[in-house]
Amino acid sequence: MKEIIFFNSSLRGGGVETVLKNILKYIEIENFKIKVILFDEFEDNDLNKTFSEKNIEIIAYKIKKFNIKNPLNYLIQTFQILCLYFKIKKVINEESILINMNIMNFQQNSLFKLLKNKKKIGWLHCDLTQYVNSYHYKLRKIFWKEYIKIIIVSKEALDVFSIYNKKLKNKAHYIPNFVDRKEIEKKSNEELNIKESYFLFVGRLSSEKNLEVLIESYKQADVSEKLFLIGDGPEKKFLKEMVIEKKIEEKVKFLGHKNNPYKWMKNAKALILTSKMEGLPMVLIEALFCNTLLISSDCKSGPKEILENKYGILFPVGKIECLAKIIKKASYDIEYRNDIIKNLDEKKQEYTKEVVMKEIVSLLKEEL
Repeated sequence: MKEIIFFNSSLRGGGVETVLKNILKYIEIENFKIKVILFDEFEDNDLNKTFSEKNIEIIAYKIKKFNIKNPLNYLIQTFQILCLYFKIKKVINEESILINMNIMNFQQNSLFKLLKNKKKIGWLHCDLTQYVNSYHYKLRKIFWKEYIKIIIVSKEALDVFSIYNKKLKNKAHYIPNFVDRKEIEKKSNEELNIKESYFLFVGRLSSEKNLEVLIESYKQADVSEKLFLIGDGPEKKFLKEMVIEKKIEEKVKFLGHKNNPYKWMKNAKALILTSKMEGLPMVLIEALFCNTLLISSDCKSGPKEILENKYGILFPVGKIECLAKIIKKASYDIEYRNDIIKNLDEKKQEYTKEVVMKEIVSLLKEEL
């Protein structure tokens, strides 16, 4: 039987991992075996049950990850990749279609270079503008000619990719991320025992999310609603210290990871994203289906094409006073909020699994 094999570092957390899990849940291609090769441990009983029912095979290799800017670490990383190559070669055949879920991942690119399969497809989840002059970008770009198709998740990111990779332009295809509408609507309707009104952030607490802007803007807005942050990450300690320093620890709450963030989205006054950069932010799409007021920085790429200043509110990246004014207005002006939320239904269809999975399967079938 022919195979389609997805490669990714993990299935735990993150936007790329969510995209892959969604694809695996809903992909249907007759007479093809689906495999997933991971470079991390995999323990998820619910997903295991789903994948088993669909006859999807998970192969997980636990490896160490290093900062490859250090030459010694680069050599160690290369050795690990060579060892993996000989293991992986035994579980795939050269006729398999290989799919790299993140072509900005050095390990996955390196393995794809070594594997002799002719049909290789890559996924790009970010705008390249911030990388084009970096070592990080130039090293990875070397591998991209290996791919017969490169799927890019936002129109703006596709335009940027085409400018800086003219020889690969014809290989690039726009396919957005998607969600399961019924699942989100079901989970968003679960009971939430919270009486306070609140603004919400959902995501990784990391530097690219620019959360000091959110906290400072919230402080300046001086609204009665609380600010809840769902998620974890390396900036958590710094952000908690910032909240204490600004004497708003009674109003700003760090809630950690939540298995069901959708009920929090649905009941929020607004979901706020302050990122410096994105690809196509899943959190905005998910909150769209929760009928939540969406406020986002106008960063590259994704927020503008999702919100269009009609389905949410955009503000310039890093502009604290501007965001503070938006938060204040969203706090007291119910008509303002409702005028935006009433438009959301017309945007949702673009990101449903029925529409997007049809595009993904159609693209794969061109190579079968």
